[in-house]
Amino acid sequence: MAEQQGWLWDQNAGQVGQYRDFATGELVPESDVIEFVNDIIDDTTGDPLETLNTMLEDGRLSAEEWAAAFALLLQTAYIQQAELAAGGREQMTPEQWALVIAALGVQYGFLEDFARQVRNGQLTPAQIEARTKMYINSSREAFWSVKDQKALGAGYTQERWDAVGDSSTCSPCADAERMGWQPIGTFGEPGSGRVLNNPPTTCEGLTNCRCEKFYR
Repeated sequence: MAEQQGWLWDQNAGQVGQYRDFATGELVPESDVIEFVNDIIDDTTGDPLETLNTMLEDGRLSAEEWAAAFALLLQTAYIQQAELAAGGREQMTPEQWALVIAALGVQYGFLEDFARQVRNGQLTPAQIEARTKMYINSSREAFWSVKDQKALGAGYTQERWDAVGDSSTCSPCADAERMGWQPIGTFGEPGSGRVLNNPPTTCEGLTNCRCEKFYR
């Protein structure tokens, strides 16, 4: 995915590696990488998801066929996010793949109940659209899970929650930002719905959370 942006991974840049712009050789700012996280979600919830949900609504897909196709779309988004954080598929470690598999396993558990409700006609097209978008938004968790793992592996010990900073920022996220630097593991992963791990607090936007984290 990063190659499509003209980015190449430089393992020797910084403590954990960093992307370089192929054309200029300059390091890609972290803000651009985070924007690409959002682009992956926006691209997935665009034509691919809309087409899938339309095919369900007009009967071209059965509920079972739709659920299988949606699970694959969700899997793709999670893998793209993890690979972006890792520096590309060739940089992914077994531990990072395990993080993705575990996170997807949780989502597949939720998806079983969701698919049952779809099969039983309990949800309107608008409700199906909203919920599928929330599932895709949760893929952001894969990016931050890999970032956490890489930070710990590089010897970082602290993380800081950075709230979106606009009028939509919820109280739990704003409170987390005010906590400043904390040991890695204090905060959840943006997109997971978790803000604090212990005691657990939940983002009011759930998987729609677009907050960020920094490490040192």
